[in-house]
Amino acid sequence: MSAPRASDRTGVPRRAVLGGLGAAAAALLTACTRAGAPEPTSAVPTPTPTPGEAPARLAADLVGDGTTDNGPALQRHLDAGGHVVLPGPGDYLVDTPVFLDGGDPHARVVLDLAGGTLVAGDHLPTSEVFRPDPTTRWLLWPNTLRSAWDAGAGTVDVAVGTRATGDAVGALQTLAVRDGTFDGRGTAAGLVLAHRTGTELTNITMVGARALVTWHDYSDGTRLTGCHARHGEGERRDGALLEQVAPGDGLVISGCKADAGLFTARLRRCRGAVVDANVTGRLELDRCSGVLVQGGHQECSIGDHTAVVVRRSQVTFRQTAFYCARDGSTPAILVDDDPAEPDASQVRLDACIEVHLHDARDADAAHGPLLHVASAHDLTEVRAEDVRAVSVDTADPGTWVGTAGPRLTGAGPVGEAVQGVALVARGFTVSRRTGTWGAEATSATAVAAPGAPPAPTLAKPAPADGRDGRGSLRARREHTYWAAVRDADGRVSPAARTTVRTTATGAVRLTVTLPAAPAALLLWRGEGDRPGRHTDLPCAVRQVRLLDAGEHVEGVGWSDGVGPVDPTTPPTG
Repeated sequence: MSAPRASDRTGVPRRAVLGGLGAAAAALLTACTRAGAPEPTSAVPTPTPTPGEAPARLAADLVGDGTTDNGPALQRHLDAGGHVVLPGPGDYLVDTPVFLDGGDPHARVVLDLAGGTLVAGDHLPTSEVFRPDPTTRWLLWPNTLRSAWDAGAGTVDVAVGTRATGDAVGALQTLAVRDGTFDGRGTAAGLVLAHRTGTELTNITMVGARALVTWHDYSDGTRLTGCHARHGEGERRDGALLEQVAPGDGLVISGCKADAGLFTARLRRCRGAVVDANVTGRLELDRCSGVLVQGGHQECSIGDHTAVVVRRSQVTFRQTAFYCARDGSTPAILVDDDPAEPDASQVRLDACIEVHLHDARDADAAHGPLLHVASAHDLTEVRAEDVRAVSVDTADPGTWVGTAGPRLTGAGPVGEAVQGVALVARGFTVSRRTGTWGAEATSATAVAAPGAPPAPTLAKPAPADGRDGRGSLRARREHTYWAAVRDADGRVSPAARTTVRTTATGAVRLTVTLPAAPAALLLWRGEGDRPGRHTDLPCAVRQVRLLDAGEHVEGVGWSDGVGPVDPTTPPTG
């Protein structure tokens, strides 16, 4: 909203105050007021332009009352070019589209919102080129001729013939928008529909909108830095900071965030992108190549959302943490290739982390896998190097401790091939390069000693603190645990054994040290001298800390019975 008037701030009309003073005092007060209290339109300091930019120019005639249509005034300022600055905080409704179609194909306009909010009006036009939702209304139209707007039909014809730069390449980034908010009011609204040009968005928050930016007919150098997608008060639940509907190169999304369930980006035919240091936010890749996702923190799986969907794309995830979904089946990363299509996905995981979250309210929940191959092409490939799993307590979220995992699953023959990938090596490839699906080591395995491996060390378990997570184990019961190791040759170690008496928390903490890793940890639980339940956990590190919450241990379900190996019987050979 615009700054309050003097009478609004004091509660007494300014004229009445002046009327009660002498003429000299009144004149003095008026002079001091003008000198010391600038008008609302000059209350926001004019930003210093970065080197190479035109001097900033204040768009003082824009009105931030949420009802005045600022489209025509904003169009006049952007036509003048350079660095345009809004008057400051306020709700600046734009109900008339704004076009950047100047004669200079290399011109660049900077729109500084100065803490203000651009509000999408109900009468903004749509365009059929935005195929995900042709009913989406768009506010800014870079590199599109305003003559393409049919006001009667409420549409803009985005085509080669309506490109402002014609056959010229145009500016790398025609438009830069900074430091403010775009409010779609819970509707299908978008901020920028670029036409064969890049866009730079910095410190922009999107609230209740369909998309913040997209482009048509190719783009170079789109960059989003410090942007945030939020649900807002409306019903919009499928919003995305970026929706790509045409090929593009050199995309950078850095330091951005999207609320759980919203998308950081939906990319289609993207050729070269860096998604760097982002938090949460879903990612969808379709026929993309050269995509690097690094230094990220993916929490949206906590809400049982798949963080990344990969279709016919080449992508590397480097040093990124993926929380496991808590519904037992939803993966953090989903590979879904169509075997009838000519392209296939190549997915690489490099020094990534699978995070098991133990929620104190309900620790006895299944965790989904780190990656699941739902459908595979003959050329689909998953490659991993030094991928580990950690356990996190909600009471101490900054401390991550190594635990069992990571877990990969797949449908059909792929699922059978990935069951024992943790036994292969620290690095492995899952592919069909040998003619059938299999897991192939890509880093050297430890040289096995003759005979069965030595038994693991099973530290004295302890009842879990209530902050670590509450489980379903009955209180005041003595439970016996056995632990053994199975190496890559299928040999099973002797079993270590220990006991613990449970408390009202219903959960138990276990710490196991393996003689070598990666390996499979065989675990049993029972009451007395016989096990009644068993499970098999892949371990990528030698020492793991596990939470047994009753029905699940580290999010993996216990199975009834002793299983194929009896820990009370000495192993053979």
